[in-house]
Amino acid sequence: MSGSMKAWVADGGGTVALREVPRPQAESGQALVRCHATTIARGEIRYLGQFTEGRVLGLDLAGVVEVPAADGSGPPAGTRVIAQTGYWGGGWGEYAALPTSALGAVPDTLSWKDAGALPNSGLTALLAVQRGGSLLGKSVLVTGATGNVGSIAAQLAKLSGGVVTGTVRGPERIAALDHLGLARVVVGTEAEGPFDFIVETIGGGVLGHAMTIVSGDGTVVTIGGGEGFDAPDEPAIIPHGWFFSKPNAQLVAENVGVRVMQGVGVAQNLSVLGQLVADGAVSLDVAGEEPWEAIPDAIARLKAGGPRETVTFRIA
Repeated sequence: MSGSMKAWVADGGGTVALREVPRPQAESGQALVRCHATTIARGEIRYLGQFTEGRVLGLDLAGVVEVPAADGSGPPAGTRVIAQTGYWGGGWGEYAALPTSALGAVPDTLSWKDAGALPNSGLTALLAVQRGGSLLGKSVLVTGATGNVGSIAAQLAKLSGGVVTGTVRGPERIAALDHLGLARVVVGTEAEGPFDFIVETIGGGVLGHAMTIVSGDGTVVTIGGGEGFDAPDEPAIIPHGWFFSKPNAQLVAENVGVRVMQGVGVAQNLSVLGQLVADGAVSLDVAGEEPWEAIPDAIARLKAGGPRETVTFRIA
């Protein structure tokens, strides 16, 4: 299937442009997907100025398989799928060609509103929680539990049997977590621990504090930090004597993009997430749906420090 399509691409100057570009051609082991919904991943916006001009953007993709992989792998035509597009990008185009290892088949009962907002945040949260192994009865802390990744991670940890504490930025945010039924909600760095397992989504000083309250043989998984418009002002500092006071503790960085490129288990994990959301076992906090023409304005609001709400964009 040849021809052209519309897509939001990097313009080479740190912003985006809606352009007519060649429709992607599926290579061996890839399927062509007709994209229906997407969202904005803040991690992608951080590095917008570094992308080559013309790159089709969009880490989150929800759509329908138009042409299945020629090698027989992956879902058949007509299957609803979600993907974290990793190195390939493409979620902000009308079509995307992606390896079948990156495509999770999801039920028809999963709305486009939820499907478009799920892949990047959901997969990041799931991979982070999996780092904790069996969580049955263990004390778990999730920082930034009102954020996209934090909220999903807290719910997954609870489903796995963990006794979950979530943190919020201020007391006015505590009520926002009532529906999750967590064991406890605390403000900022007020959690005292010790915790067997910590999912840290913020970075900076919050990560440093997490390392002080993890148990002596516990694990801290970090997905926060980095440089960019929404990163913490302060660096993360390893607490003095940490390697001696907690000789068996681990600090692990989870990089969802690398895991997507490796491909192992990604499709299955995405399918599991889609089913959990469709069944109501995991809820997403999606503020609403907008047409994809609204993407540039949404990016500008994020860069200006506007609300960090999740919006799904429906692709024309």
